[in-house]
Amino acid sequence: MTARAASYGRFALAAMTAGIVFAFGLGGVVGADASGAVTVRSWSLASEFPEGFRVRLTASSDEDIESVAIRVRIGRHTRTGYDYLEMTRRDGSLEGDLLWRTNTAASYIPPGTVITYSFEFVDSDGRRYETEKAEFVYHDPRFVWKEISRGPITVAYHGGSEPRAREILDTMLLTLDRMAPLLGADREEPIRVTVYNSWNEMRRAIPPATAAFDRHLITEGQAFTTVGTLLVLGSRSAAGTASHEMTHIIVHRAGEGVARKVPPWLHEGLAEYGNVDPGRSYDNALRRGIRQDHLLPITHMGSLPGRANDVLLFYGQSKSLVRMMIDDFGTDKMREFMALYKSGESMDDSLMGTYGLDRVALENRWRASVGAWGGGRGAARPTRHRTRHPPPPNK
Repeated sequence: MTARAASYGRFALAAMTAGIVFAFGLGGVVGADASGAVTVRSWSLASEFPEGFRVRLTASSDEDIESVAIRVRIGRHTRTGYDYLEMTRRDGSLEGDLLWRTNTAASYIPPGTVITYSFEFVDSDGRRYETEKAEFVYHDPRFVWKEISRGPITVAYHGGSEPRAREILDTMLLTLDRMAPLLGADREEPIRVTVYNSWNEMRRAIPPATAAFDRHLITEGQAFTTVGTLLVLGSRSAAGTASHEMTHIIVHRAGEGVARKVPPWLHEGLAEYGNVDPGRSYDNALRRGIRQDHLLPITHMGSLPGRANDVLLFYGQSKSLVRMMIDDFGTDKMREFMALYKSGESMDDSLMGTYGLDRVALENRWRASVGAWGGGRGAARPTRHRTRHPPPPNK
């Protein structure tokens, strides 16, 4: 039982009762309570990605153990899940086995994610015994992975791609230093990255829904914001992709709560604004959209458009609008706006409280600033209420 990880892509211990406390870690130490009620003799977690990870355990006990469960926390997710091992008794030992499945859109876990886990035993009298927590990195087993780390960021790579991995690490640290203060996000919380060397490698690693998104687009990277993991295609634009995707995680941490999600235009606009190595495709799409009088009402769109060309336009518009917000009103206003939105205010109330503009007025201001005020088929209509004048620019 796990919660689905929110994702964004870039395209182009103590005992439960008085009793057992295990000294239980990945270093190979097994433990038992003082009376020897339960002894964990061996255990293993092995990746069978994308199907899942295999859990095996061997234990012995003086008590009548009725169930054994594994409790897991997926990456930086705030909630935990659990499932029961299938247990058999053999020669006085308990042997357990479980395949924790990750092969559906709802159960998917991105490769490279750290899984924190513990085992819980329940005997026939209802007493619960829990091991200490340990960690397992859910890697893609097709490759032998190496890791480099600095600060809160860890980059996993394989083959001869260490120079690119180091470039990605350096770029992400620059992005973190730039965007975390701007948005008011925690700078110390871990972020992990898995780098694939080709699209043929990576397409087996992304969620099923993403793989079927649009055959005309290649996913260059994807951020799984609630678990704090990125997947990045190791192309020439890998550093920019990692910068963009990492900003999605920073936006999530600065502006989202349990039931509060940052809308796509703001998520993508901030992510591309934070990109320290941007490409040209989004800007080119925006210039073409302005020239052809074909713009999207992005602040009222709850998801990305379905056509490849419109996706590029959406990114270009979002980036340009966010840049206007920061250039015209200053960085402090953006941080104030994100905090107000995370507190539970609606998008329009957060914008009004910070900028004196609702979504329609904000988008109309942006259209005027780029010379796109033509009332084309994507134009936002002026609002008839909330006529408070915007505060003066604070550059």
